[in-house]
Amino acid sequence: MACGGGQGGEAPPLDAAAEEACEAFEPVRRDVRRGELTGPNLYRVLQDVYDQARQSQREDVSGAAQRLLSAAINDDSRAVSQAVTELEQACGLPFA
Repeated sequence: MACGGGQGGEAPPLDAAAEEACEAFEPVRRDVRRGELTGPNLYRVLQDVYDQARQSQREDVSGAAQRLLSAAINDDSRAVSQAVTELEQACGLPFA
């Protein structure tokens, strides 16, 4: 699966680390948004996404992944939803 490069082709292409982060995020994003993935499973998945994203030169991807993990750790459902949207946009994924 290939993730896109952002909005309207304006963002640079995803580098390998961003691509891996987006690929790890894509299959679980709906569950994260709906609050169906929780506790240790949520943290494990989001940590994996963040571990890949933080190696990326794409600050939109790495920043959104960091905000998503932080929001989940702080149990802030509103911030989780916002960060999911940010990461979807950074990865070029359609709204879930």
